[in-house]
Amino acid sequence: MNKLVDCFVLGEGEQTLLEIVQNIHAGKKIADFIGDVAGVMYADELGQPKVTPARERLAGPQRSCSKMHLPPAYRKVRMPLRDGTGNFLKSIEVPSSIGCTQYFSFPSVGKIREMQINYGRGCYKNCKFCSSPAVWGKKVIFRSPKEVVDEIVACYENDGVNFVYFSDLYFNQNLKKLKEICEEMINRKRADGSSYFGGENENNLHWFCLAGAFKARSNKDLKEVEEIIKLMYEAGCVKIGMGIEGFSPEAMIDMKKMSDDPVERAVDVILSFHLASKVGLITRAFFIWGTEKRVSGERAKSLLAMQVPAGIFLDYESLKACVASIYCDEGFVPPTTGELVRLFEIDHLRVAPETPYYSTETGRTRKLRGQEITFKELIDLGEDELTIVSDQDSSLIECGESKESVEHFLKREVVEYFYSTPAYKQSVEKKIKKFPCLKETFLTWKKFLEDALQQNFDWGI
Repeated sequence: MNKLVDCFVLGEGEQTLLEIVQNIHAGKKIADFIGDVAGVMYADELGQPKVTPARERLAGPQRSCSKMHLPPAYRKVRMPLRDGTGNFLKSIEVPSSIGCTQYFSFPSVGKIREMQINYGRGCYKNCKFCSSPAVWGKKVIFRSPKEVVDEIVACYENDGVNFVYFSDLYFNQNLKKLKEICEEMINRKRADGSSYFGGENENNLHWFCLAGAFKARSNKDLKEVEEIIKLMYEAGCVKIGMGIEGFSPEAMIDMKKMSDDPVERAVDVILSFHLASKVGLITRAFFIWGTEKRVSGERAKSLLAMQVPAGIFLDYESLKACVASIYCDEGFVPPTTGELVRLFEIDHLRVAPETPYYSTETGRTRKLRGQEITFKELIDLGEDELTIVSDQDSSLIECGESKESVEHFLKREVVEYFYSTPAYKQSVEKKIKKFPCLKETFLTWKKFLEDALQQNFDWGI
């Protein structure tokens, strides 16, 4: 261990850090008490690493995991803008939190005062690219809905907060818990009987969450999922981000280590975006590029722009048959009669390169680009993890595409193409016509993209 480091806090750090600070404040030297603090790694007098017993999770039968939020703020950083050859043009001020969520949300950027908070912590899944199992384990803990809403309302009343980022890794992993907190928000009223959450009032509380695709296997499931999403909307949810990871059904289940039927998983994904967009939510999709074995960059772009008849979303089996045809026959052309909607009703797209981390399966098993060594092996030899991960050119995982192709696809081509397709323009026009309150949201996002990419987008607004 480095001499500049006294210890590392492992797992949940709130109670551990408090105990360390209290001991230091009492005048004790770290070396005299650190071995008695649960949940730390430290170096003994010989410089050897020692790990103390794990600390009990914050939530438990006799414990409250209260006050798990970050202070409300409009946090900003300066972002450089460059032209197509990489030359610096200027810098602009952007929100630092949650990847431009403030720029593409309701209310629109400049009107948001945001807080981050946990309802639950941890995730029961074991995705190949995620370090959550190593940090939290696979046990998921939840706070009481009343406690969470009490805290949000207190920040609203005392600090002027009007936007909440639920930083849970997987907000809808427990549908019973999801319904409970939505109902708590819906039922929370001011003294005059008006709602604190939701609606088109910009001064009310609204929120964003990260989620997984909802599972549906029948028309009955389809209706139940739509009711859950409507409940989220009524409770103030304005934007939902879903981690899809792959463009092909096989990649969608492989990266998440799922045993689902690939086509059924793809239907879950497509249906979740459609139903969320239908009730008025802004939809954000997270893809990882570098995992695909059968989908080229051109094919991925065509899937993002593809339109299908809106009627197939009314019947589960019709949708499943259409999705199976699209993926099993890449030359398949969906019918173009009647009202058309996008196959993927995505408003906000993020595609990131497959990048390894030390404690993940990807980091342990996949070889780095151009090297016969895994990320974990390289770190074990003494290389610096932060340096490697920060240098995405060298840390990209091997895939079928060249490094130059991946960089071009991620940095400009896919974004420019996605937001400039006629299908995206039509989708924006329909959404704003149905939900006029979102017009300013799309306008501010359009301006941000045009400044960042130095390109104009015609969305008809």
